Amino acid sequence: MFKKIVFTSLISMMSAASFAERPASLKQDNSTYVSTGTTYVGASTGIPLSSGEAVSGDIFAGHGKTFGSSQRFYLGGEINAGVNHFKSQYDWPSATTYSLGASIIPGIMLTPTVMAYGRAGLNMSKYKNHVWLGQVFGLGLQKDLNKNWGVRGEYTLSSNIATQGQASLGLTYKLD
Repeated sequence: MFKKIVFTSLISMMSAASFAERPASLKQDNSTYVSTGTTYVGASTGIPLSSGEAVSGDIFAGHGKTFGSSQRFYLGGEINAGVNHFKSQYDWPSATTYSLGASIIPGIMLTPTVMAYGRAGLNMSKYKNHVWLGQVFGLGLQKDLNKNWGVRGEYTLSSNIATQGQASLGLTYKLD
């Protein structure tokens, strides 16, 4: 029940914030076809939406650009490192896993401050002496709060140790 409340609250917050007007200092010149790009860092925390109890934390860094005459399309790349502690749905003992990943992030600007995006990438997880390599796919919304700070919510499906879905909430900070 807690997972549903968190996920529903996240979606409500993101959709309500999507109608805010972008400050004049953030508006882009529509005469260019490719932006200079943005480098960002951030952190997120998530919970699985499958059986088993877990909590995860990730740090990430990425770079992306908007393009097109309207600057509505986005393409970026992101790397991440994470720690996950879980109580398994199987007969495994509780454990901590470590992960590294890289993803391509295509997106579309819904408003000047809200972006819907997808994620496709690879993720490597380590549990005790075992290492798994798998894919990760996801969908998310990101909202710029001001020139530097943003918040994002994301659903990912990964298939390394076991296929599982996860909802996460994160903060981003633009370095440019």
